Amino acid sequence: MTTVPTWWIWLSGAFFAIACVAGLALAFLAVRLLLVLQAIRPKVEATLDRVERVAEQVEQLATAARGTVESVGGRAKTVAGAFELIALATASRFQAVSKLIAALGTAAKVIGALRGLKGKRRGLDNKPAKRG
Repeated sequence: MTTVPTWWIWLSGAFFAIACVAGLALAFLAVRLLLVLQAIRPKVEATLDRVERVAEQVEQLATAARGTVESVGGRAKTVAGAFELIALATASRFQAVSKLIAALGTAAKVIGALRGLKGKRRGLDNKPAKRG
C-alpha cells in the first residue's frame, strides 16, 4: 500500500484554505454589490421620472410647433421652424441619453428581481413563502 506524502497533504490543505478565503471574499463582494445597487435604485428611478417628464415636454413642444406651422403662414412659419429645430435638438440630446437611461432602467429591474428572489428565498419580504 502506498502512502500519501506529507508535502502533498500540506499543499492540499493550503489550497483548501485559499479556496475558502476566496469564497468568503466573493460572498462579501456580492453582498456589498447588492447593497450599492439598492442605494442607487432610488436615484435611478428619480432620473427615469425626470427623463419621462422631459420626453413629454419635448413631445408637447413638437406638437405645438407643428400646430403653429400648420395654422400660420409666411413669416410665422419661420419662427415655428425655429421652435421645431429646438425640439429636434432636444430630442436628439434625449436620444443620446436614452441608452444610458435604458441601462439604468434595466439595472433597476434586475435589482427588483434580485430583491424579489432574495425576499422569497429568505422570507425577508414579510410575506409567507410560497410553497411549490
